[in-house]
Amino acid sequence: MTQPSIYLDNAATSWPKPPSVAQAVTEYWSIGGTVGRSVGPQAEWLGQQTDQLRSQLAKLFGCSPGEVIFTLNATDSLNLIINGFFLGHGRRRLEQKPIPPSPVKVAVSSAEHNSVLRPLHYWQSLGLAEIVPLPTDPFGTVDVASVEEILEQDTPQLLCLSHASNVTGIVNDVAAVGALCRRHKTLFLLDAAQTAGCISVDVHKIQCDFLATAGHKGLLGPLGTGVMYLRDSQQDEIDSLRMGGTGTSSEDATPVSSSPEKWEAGNPNLPGLLGLLAAVSHVQELVEPQDTALNANQPVQILAARLWAGLQSLDDIHLVADPGHNPFAEEATQRRLPIVSCVSRTLDAQTLAMALQQSGVVTRAGYHCAPWAHRSLGTQQGGTLRLSLSSANTMEEIDYTVGTMRSILQFS
Repeated sequence: MTQPSIYLDNAATSWPKPPSVAQAVTEYWSIGGTVGRSVGPQAEWLGQQTDQLRSQLAKLFGCSPGEVIFTLNATDSLNLIINGFFLGHGRRRLEQKPIPPSPVKVAVSSAEHNSVLRPLHYWQSLGLAEIVPLPTDPFGTVDVASVEEILEQDTPQLLCLSHASNVTGIVNDVAAVGALCRRHKTLFLLDAAQTAGCISVDVHKIQCDFLATAGHKGLLGPLGTGVMYLRDSQQDEIDSLRMGGTGTSSEDATPVSSSPEKWEAGNPNLPGLLGLLAAVSHVQELVEPQDTALNANQPVQILAARLWAGLQSLDDIHLVADPGHNPFAEEATQRRLPIVSCVSRTLDAQTLAMALQQSGVVTRAGYHCAPWAHRSLGTQQGGTLRLSLSSANTMEEIDYTVGTMRSILQFS
């Protein structure tokens, strides 16, 4: 296998990783061992490294280390939070006499990932959840004014919202939503899979109760790593789905109730966590706490503006979520992550992606695990071709990609 010539699938997983990530993962294989289950210098050093990672993630998200939980990926984090929430709610319902019959109302936007939608549909199929749609425009932007009406009228107990759409790159005003949730005593779960590591995600400024993200996207870590944040005062709301060895209180048959062990039973993915530590150390040098929004002068935003303009010049290409201007241009009022989704009027998204791949350009085609977003965009027949950039891309790569698409479409 050879490295792809041009990689434009960073919304799925970032590439390339910092060289220090591979070095850290490789270093584990020369050390071996685990944490909490052996005695020796290896175990002590690995324990120090995982503690350091937890502390660095806490600093990155503006929380305490005890509120940071290691997971497998963003899907795992979202499942642990949502399913753990319903388990905890069910347990509390059984403790009440009589048992309240009404399902739990959960508010979600049209931009949500299947990692949110599928667990919620499962609980709804059991009669234990009622999904309340949040008003959004076709591009995935949540109407903050309407959110307050939903919170007042439907009184959902939980609100789930993507910080940014993985289809359009639209970034929501999550701090405004968080303030409303706190005021109305609605728990707020933030899906930061696309934003963590790209812009500042301060959980206390946003006022979210729970956060889920991946280690392998904007945080630049290895696959098989993820993070969730559980606000200390709300941790009792989330029961654990994982019960087993934690390296502590082994003589006790009851599950551990303290954080983070409550949610981290079993041996951790230490090679991945060491890689994530190296990645987060790298990201902290790039993302300042005040960087809560995207800047048009950032190199990756300049590249995205060039890509948008180039694709817009192709007669056969329709850019989805296009409000009539280049959202990456300096004068744009609503900034986006460097994600561009488009459809061809003559080729389906899969065919176009395969043709690009044969020319050395890696993209992604389809629904991107966000079916409701495509329903809003009118792209439910086949989805979109998604091109997602990173700061590792170059202007030459963007121009080559646009030129290649022009050639493909001319001969289709």
